[in-house]
Amino acid sequence: MPPVDKAKAAGVSASSFFDLKAEIAKKEEEFAKVRASGKEAYIVGGVKRDDKKISQWAKANPGVHARAARDIELEEISKPTLESARAILERKAKVYDKLRKGKSGGLDDKQYGELLVDGVQFEQKGIDPYFSSDSDDVDESLTVPVPPDGEEDDPIMEYLDEYGRTRTARRSEIPRDRLPQAGKEEEEDFEYVQPF
Repeated sequence: MPPVDKAKAAGVSASSFFDLKAEIAKKEEEFAKVRASGKEAYIVGGVKRDDKKISQWAKANPGVHARAARDIELEEISKPTLESARAILERKAKVYDKLRKGKSGGLDDKQYGELLVDGVQFEQKGIDPYFSSDSDDVDESLTVPVPPDGEEDDPIMEYLDEYGRTRTARRSEIPRDRLPQAGKEEEEDFEYVQPF
């Protein structure tokens, strides 16, 4: 005689059903803990992917190390040339100061005779012709400006431009159609209205 109940026939009992439910609850708790911690859980048959895509700002700049090494190398090369140029300029400045004071500056007669600056002998050229002392300055605010010749005949006048704005300019600069007429009287701002 065949079994009447299918569950009994498959060998499933109430205790095995509760065991299965307990196992599922346990796995769900583990999955929730792993997810809360931020770690990825190992999924059977799944494809492992990177945690997150690396942003453009976090990526290393290609060739940056090679450029940095090249910059350091160029700096090491240019450093001695910079120091030697500075030493040469300092030496020239000392010679210049001696020559300006009238000393020979360590030059022999031949070098001193050949030394020309702007076509003039160094001893003749000085700073004085180009620069004057501050004591020679005159306060310009004390002098009254004198108009150049012909400006007395060209007074500054006010006129109305094409947009109705009031402008000031010399009489010679005002357009002829905007010049005030000599015989014409000033127009009044309002008209006189006769009473009725």
